[in-house]
Amino acid sequence: MYDEARYARDVGYPFRFDADCDLALDEDENVIDQALILITFTPAGSVILFLELGCDIDFSVFDPLEPATQLAIDTSLRMAFEKLEPRVFLDREFIFDEIPDANELLVVVPYMIKNTNQMWNTRLTIPRPVGGVE
Repeated sequence: MYDEARYARDVGYPFRFDADCDLALDEDENVIDQALILITFTPAGSVILFLELGCDIDFSVFDPLEPATQLAIDTSLRMAFEKLEPRVFLDREFIFDEIPDANELLVVVPYMIKNTNQMWNTRLTIPRPVGGVE
């Protein structure tokens, strides 16, 4: 029997089974946030059985925060999120800021959850080299 409420959700990561031994499905915003964080901080190609998982932003953490650096990070994140996280729709600009005292780069990722049409933000704090960038 077709259950529309069940099929409106997506498969959760990591894969697990529910009480009926079916593949567990997730629709919670916190799960999506965790998936975006996992994609961001996993270096591309580092997971042997899932080489597509991850994002190549390591090259950018050493560069000063300029428009070219922002574009490179934005492009890498968007490509990874669109490929690996089908539950979200990215239609807005990412917001970039530096936290100089903590040597961190803050990236705010606004997204819409496809099956609920709700807008959410994920804050990604990317560590930068000790001593900052020049």
